[in-house]
Amino acid sequence: MKNAHLLRFAHPSSLRRAERLDDLGMQVLICGGISDSYAKVIEARRIEIVPFATGSVQEVLGAYLSGDVYRKHYRMPGCEDGHGKPFCGKD
Repeated sequence: MKNAHLLRFAHPSSLRRAERLDDLGMQVLICGGISDSYAKVIEARRIEIVPFATGSVQEVLGAYLSGDVYRKHYRMPGCEDGHGKPFCGKD
């Protein structure tokens, strides 16, 4: 990883937001909730999405770098099936 930044986007258009991510050379987007339609626009630009993440930026980034970002501790509430199996994001 070369750079890590927290960015806020004011673009109302999902196409413009995805274009901005691509212009920045973004390879991975770690986020909370994301709509299917917006995810498809981003993935079409070959940007990996790590959805439904929760926690502080530093904590989640550290979990991503260590391969632990899909653990229950870093998932948004409701992202498991009631039996401890995840269903939001990667299994």
